Amino acid sequence: MTIAAWILVALPIVTVIAMIIVIGLLTRYFQQRRQRAEAHNDALLTPEVPRDDFRGPRPWIIMNPSKHEDVHAFKAHVESAAAAVGVMHLQWLETTPEDPGTGQAIEAVVAGASVVIAAGGDGTVRAVAAGMAHTGVRMGIIPAGTGNLLARNLGLPIDDLKRREGRSRCRSPPC
Repeated sequence: MTIAAWILVALPIVTVIAMIIVIGLLTRYFQQRRQRAEAHNDALLTPEVPRDDFRGPRPWIIMNPSKHEDVHAFKAHVESAAAAVGVMHLQWLETTPEDPGTGQAIEAVVAGASVVIAAGGDGTVRAVAAGMAHTGVRMGIIPAGTGNLLARNLGLPIDDLKRREGRSRCRSPPC
């Protein structure tokens, strides 16, 4: 057989072998990618068990500091209201211009939050909800934005702090 004949015979064989190798590599790549995505989703859906002995509710508040004139006074007021109903341990995270609440919500869920409360406007609430999607963790809202359209549509008190506190303790409407 001539060299040209050998090349004509070898070329399809080499092409098939190359295709098998490429398909194998792509299959492995997509399997690893799916496993990483599943591990990431599992981490979000099954947060770590807290390492301390605290057995009560584990509320985390994600606050947009730009929506409060006095951040420390706001925190003190919320902590006082929480203590009045027996919740002594509040965890606080603040939003940033780079992360309006999504990353903080994921952080709170992974840390074992029993409820995550968004304290800000509609943008903060939306970002926190996006970070908590499909986690099974409850979410609360403290309306503190300019429009508070979601809070208004839900019938949450906007300007009356006493009614807002009472509503947070309510288990079923009307409250």
